[in-house]
Amino acid sequence: SSAPLHSPLPRRTQTDVALQPSSEVNAAVISPTLNSLIVGNYELHERIGRGGMAVVYRAVQRSGSRVVALKLLDLELLEEEREEFSQRFAREAALIAQLEHLHIVPVYAYGVEDERCAYLAQRLMTGGTAADLLRARPLPLAYGSQIFVQSARGLGYAHAQGVIHRDIKPSNVLLDDAGNACLSDFGLATFTERAPRLTRTNALVGTPTYLAPECVQGQTASVRSDVYAMGVLLFHLLSGAPPFSQGDSGVIGLLQKHVQEPPPPLRERVPEAPAALEEAVQRALHKDPGQRFADANELADAVEAALERMARSFPVSQPRRLNLPDVVRPSFLARLHLRRRVLAGIGALLLALLIALGYGELFAGPRIALGAAGTIDQVSLNSAELTRARVRLGLSRGFIAYIMCNGGELSQLMRMREISDMAAQDGLPLRYYDGESSVEIQYQEFERALDEGAGAVILCPLDTPALRPLIDRVASANMPLAYVTASPVRYGTKLEPQNYEIGYALGQTAAEYLNRERGGAGSVLALAPAAFTSAVRRIEAMRTAVARIAPRAIWLGSQDVFDSEQARSVVAELLAGGMQPDVIIANSDAIAYGAIDALQAAAVPPDAVIVLGVNGEPRALDEIRNGHYMYATIGVSREEGSVLIYRSIVRQLAGSAVPEVMLVRPSGLITREQLDRAAPAT
Repeated sequence: SSAPLHSPLPRRTQTDVALQPSSEVNAAVISPTLNSLIVGNYELHERIGRGGMAVVYRAVQRSGSRVVALKLLDLELLEEEREEFSQRFAREAALIAQLEHLHIVPVYAYGVEDERCAYLAQRLMTGGTAADLLRARPLPLAYGSQIFVQSARGLGYAHAQGVIHRDIKPSNVLLDDAGNACLSDFGLATFTERAPRLTRTNALVGTPTYLAPECVQGQTASVRSDVYAMGVLLFHLLSGAPPFSQGDSGVIGLLQKHVQEPPPPLRERVPEAPAALEEAVQRALHKDPGQRFADANELADAVEAALERMARSFPVSQPRRLNLPDVVRPSFLARLHLRRRVLAGIGALLLALLIALGYGELFAGPRIALGAAGTIDQVSLNSAELTRARVRLGLSRGFIAYIMCNGGELSQLMRMREISDMAAQDGLPLRYYDGESSVEIQYQEFERALDEGAGAVILCPLDTPALRPLIDRVASANMPLAYVTASPVRYGTKLEPQNYEIGYALGQTAAEYLNRERGGAGSVLALAPAAFTSAVRRIEAMRTAVARIAPRAIWLGSQDVFDSEQARSVVAELLAGGMQPDVIIANSDAIAYGAIDALQAAAVPPDAVIVLGVNGEPRALDEIRNGHYMYATIGVSREEGSVLIYRSIVRQLAGSAVPEVMLVRPSGLITREQLDRAAPAT
């Protein structure tokens, strides 16, 4: 589960260090107009961290005003190897920038400036690091395990993409304002491993406290050496100290312990830890890589299973009755009653004051114009609305909960990040909960969000009827609600592309292709989630267009498919049964990828079947350029949808009127011919 928790520990606030144009950033260029340092497209402000070859600044993107954490690597230290490093940096930074996961700090941009410094622009995480939390005391078992599991999920995703971290440690686990953990600094150890000042002292790549035995002995880092480092991290988070420390023997003695000494039992330091969690730690810290977990996801699964087992082992206890002596009881109850009256009086005065100041609409619930529709030009935000939204969430110590359908799908992940960035910039707390394409999991995560104090909900419903009890709970509490899709429930706002127009354009494209290439004959299959009314609307339009424009074509109907894996399975089964459609129309590009994977696995020639999708994602555009099954996609601005959803939930929090439907405009059909025309001349 990726459900975030608030940290129960006080966070150490970052101390901003005034920027000094010194030798520590040799590549920075002094701008005579801005009186600050400029690197690439970024204006540097305060230094917020440093270590090894890297210095980190809070910076602002000059085009777009996005605030980022800019990590600078000083290439002056590399001397004659600078050119080779720059090439390797560009290659590996490109790979890292493609990592898109809920629990990996995203890289927005990278480059080399004047051959003197390399830079990575990352999301600015304002909640500190796991190392900051550990300075206070060991983390509570539940919270420490939650941070660990979130980090392990991000690492497991990176491993699946062929990326090894090589430097797992608490300071590379960054936190956002809601306490969500994200892994950072992928590849930084790789970037710096050949710096002359390191190799001259035979330094090892990584941090000695977290170094796997095989890496100490000179072997190449691997997925399982990352698993070992994660085992050390888990031990450290829960016990307050790593399993091995330097002591009097220094770094050499520490490295020998990794190779020779068994790790101490976790439960000697954390008695409440369940035996299954102890077993998971010991397996992760096994000296033999082959005896460890195969990857970080397997380790995360073991930790979650151990905690679930522990939760089930606790009996449900009844509240303990307070037996006070008769002489004490009246006096005690009187004081308690007086305190309640005082608190109630203070609350009433505060409420009256807020109403007098113009905040009375905050307590009346969302003001939604049923049946009305608005576009991005008609739904705006002003500073007064932002202030009222902050006040409402602040009074209840609440947050905006984003209940996702599937955080593993790129388009959903990017939307979450866009909304999260806007909320962070406006000072509104936001937490996300991943439904993992499972109605049962989504119900549990939605319920958890409400139990943890959500003050507003953004919902991507997998099954609206199944979620209805929780939606009714939101409505009964007059809580703001915004759907990222159309919904039959007459409460909350809905994000809705112009679905009929999109579906008709896809059907028209399919029909024109059949008329031109198949003499008007051929078959069309649709892949879309039947539970979404927006998808049903598109299917109706597709079928209408095909029947009108290519009346001889066969409509094979629609298969109920939600994600790429389901699409792959359904199309593979159809192909195995001898049914090969001429056109496959997918409700999204992500669903189209599953169909393409099935076609390729069945060795269907790329010119025998065309696939159409929606969203205009980068992979879809590459497939179209390469003529690899994908024939066309309809671009729908995800960014515009994200802005509309965010504005609608904030306006509801502020008590402002908002239309029920937020319309996202399609940007048009994208074909290979259009991409070729748009490509720069060579």
